[in-house]
Amino acid sequence: MLQLKWKNNIGFKFKGLLIDSLVKNFIDADDSRKSVTFSDYGTLVTDLFEYLSKKDPERSYWYALGSNQQITNDDNGKFVKKAKKAFNKVNALESEEALRDAYRELFGSKFAQETAKAQYVAPYEEFAENKFNVDIRYNLKLDCTVTQAGFRPKLLTEFLAKHRPLKANKQLEFKVVKTDIPDLLIPSVIWYWKVRNTGYEAKNRNNERGQIVVGGMRKKEHTDFNGEHYVECYAVIDDTLIAKARIDVPINTTTGGD
Repeated sequence: MLQLKWKNNIGFKFKGLLIDSLVKNFIDADDSRKSVTFSDYGTLVTDLFEYLSKKDPERSYWYALGSNQQITNDDNGKFVKKAKKAFNKVNALESEEALRDAYRELFGSKFAQETAKAQYVAPYEEFAENKFNVDIRYNLKLDCTVTQAGFRPKLLTEFLAKHRPLKANKQLEFKVVKTDIPDLLIPSVIWYWKVRNTGYEAKNRNNERGQIVVGGMRKKEHTDFNGEHYVECYAVIDDTLIAKARIDVPINTTTGGD
């Protein structure tokens, strides 16, 4: 199911029964959605994200499909905010390349390859959906402390909020800052990290990254190459990915912030 791929790939908790109920309501609201051709697929995806984005995140519960049991809103309708972001990403996309990139980010590399031409991947790049069973049950949030001699430490989210990239020669310490994984399960979690650097400099120097490696709840890195990079963290128990998070790491030595 599309929305299951979305929540597992982006990495946030979204109850399966609620997914089924909302998608069924969306389909039933317009008979034309029951017989969609492949050429209409992009429009359907966009419309579904728009539909989800307009739900009330403060609602106490929703009614389940068929049984009418109450599905409680345990996390302030987190899916609504995620749907708004997804809608903004895919709305009005026209080129096949842009759509492929958006699908890859939203639904994972396998989905993008199935629905469009194969996209470029870095040498040795790995993808969580190929390495683990994916069943996102919990939420995870990352941040990063940015330090450099002569400057006070700042959080990466401060730079991102101001749309300011980082300059080179900064030390980075990524860390899990929030999760609702039960304390009882934390000792059983194996933490993995993926650092993906992109852009001409990394590629030209044959230093692209993208492997998934074992680590802890913190990971130290540093800024090297200009580009729109990102870091992902995965919480895995018994070879099942139960939570994941991603944070963007834009680096620009010309316009980056101190």
